[in-house]
Amino acid sequence: MVSTIIKNKNLTFLFLIILLFELASIYFARFNYDGFHLGLILSSSYELENGKHIYKNFFYPYGILNLYLNTILLKIFNYNIFYLYIFYIQIYILGIILFYRLVKSIINIQFATFSIIILFLLHPYVLKPWHNYLLFFFVNFFIYLKFKNTLKNDLLASFILGISFLFSETFFLFSFLIFLLDLILSYKFFKFKNIFYKFIIFFSPFLIFFIYLHYFELYSHWL
Repeated sequence: MVSTIIKNKNLTFLFLIILLFELASIYFARFNYDGFHLGLILSSSYELENGKHIYKNFFYPYGILNLYLNTILLKIFNYNIFYLYIFYIQIYILGIILFYRLVKSIINIQFATFSIIILFLLHPYVLKPWHNYLLFFFVNFFIYLKFKNTLKNDLLASFILGISFLFSETFFLFSFLIFLLDLILSYKFFKFKNIFYKFIIFFSPFLIFFIYLHYFELYSHWL
């Protein structure tokens, strides 16, 4: 009975914190103007839509899938960047929920609630529709799947890790280092053929990306 009451209180508090994240981010998005960063998002999407090539015709260092995602969303909403904010706010909140569930499963519900409070105090709203929020979501999703400790979830985690750098190229080197550590740890739990599957799934996004670069003769520009 007591544990149920505590659980309900913590879930209610989690809902209130998430609501604060949502409202604070939407409020800030209505008034924020960043001519450089927001301009870079808009101009890059405009260039891509008009047949220009990333890396060759314009500079966008934050991940090719991030660019395509932004372009699709902006096109849907008639290039109104406010709606791009709305999307990234939801991505940030999904990352927070995954983080909460992860801490809850590792430690306990009280510590998970406390962690969310700390996170809110450190970063209470989305500053801009930026690739870092996508990376925050992917990293939390990767760790969450790893703690499920099943082959299916582990393979999905490898794909999430592999595709993350296409949304945030600053994660390029770190994704390799994390995967290397993951392979070392996974060797104790999975058969060799499953390790091989992990290897193929992780490197598939990299392979497709480099095929794309060579097909459009963009590799030297990207490099």
